[in-house]
Amino acid sequence: MTQRFLRDDGTFQPLASSGSSSAGPVTLLTKSTTADVALTTTGFFAGPAVSQGSSGTWLVIGSVSISNGTVGNCTCYGQLYDTTTTVDAGVVSMSPGFGATMTLAGILASPAGNLQIRVASNVASASIVINFNVTGFSKDSTITAFRIG
Repeated sequence: MTQRFLRDDGTFQPLASSGSSSAGPVTLLTKSTTADVALTTTGFFAGPAVSQGSSGTWLVIGSVSISNGTVGNCTCYGQLYDTTTTVDAGVVSMSPGFGATMTLAGILASPAGNLQIRVASNVASASIVINFNVTGFSKDSTITAFRIG
């Protein structure tokens, strides 16, 4: 497989095979939740996470699908982080019977811990859920990390 890099103009350029140091293989990690996660308290609950180690610079992109079954209006807060540093954050509000998707992304160098998305709600209820399989594809809440340096 030919390694490539992204040029400033948005095209991919193959890496030179001689006369330059090897960039090594591209590291790509993807993880999805494996079960629904009920937000039974107002604290944060773990969504998808990858274990990438503490070296390198990482581009992280993820989304969580959240649904509000029967509770009144609620607001959910998401955080993309490495256990110490928040890379991105978001908020969604939902009426009963509705859902939302929150997408978070960012770049982090030398992560302190696993790269993960976690979610909290302003209302504690087993009816407010981080979904794993509403679509039938078991990928409703997924995080992907690319080592870029």
